[in-house]
Amino acid sequence: MTVEAQRAQALSSAAAVLSAFLVFVIGGGVLLGVWAQQRDVAEAAAEQVVIAAEQDRVAEKARQEKAAAKVEAAPETTPKRATRTRTRPVDVVKKKEPLPRTETVQAAKSAKAALPVKTLTGRGNVRIYGDATRVRLVGSKGTFGAGKVPAGSYMIQATFVGFDSRMAGAVDVSDGARIGLVCASSTKTCEVR
Repeated sequence: MTVEAQRAQALSSAAAVLSAFLVFVIGGGVLLGVWAQQRDVAEAAAEQVVIAAEQDRVAEKARQEKAAAKVEAAPETTPKRATRTRTRPVDVVKKKEPLPRTETVQAAKSAKAALPVKTLTGRGNVRIYGDATRVRLVGSKGTFGAGKVPAGSYMIQATFVGFDSRMAGAVDVSDGARIGLVCASSTKTCEVR
């Protein structure tokens, strides 16, 4: 081989190595970006589910308080004495008109503000069973796998063979609790056992 042929072969090899490196760096950057985006979407979805559950709980509490207020506001009927000769007409309880939507929302907000904040402390032990390839607990205190988990409410994010990760249920972890999660690919859910 001549010097020119060797030089051309060396340049060709260097160009191939450089192009392979660039493909690796660019492809890795794209994959990392997609992974980070999916993680952010999953965390946002978990937060939305937690927020929706909290709003439902507050609305139910407001409904219960409203029903209790109606019961308290209803006049009490007492038996008449047998010695009375005059009778009085019994007051008819009128059905109250439903509150307009804005007042209902304001009542729910004020009920939420009046509720004491319940802070869970401690740790529980979570074990995972079944055929999920990856299971994570996503909550306001962070994302955790199996093992010791801080007490709190978590969304269960599971990955099954051939499928992307998905929300597969919810679990509440309390101090000292021992929780088993059974994840089944047939239903794509994880149940607390």
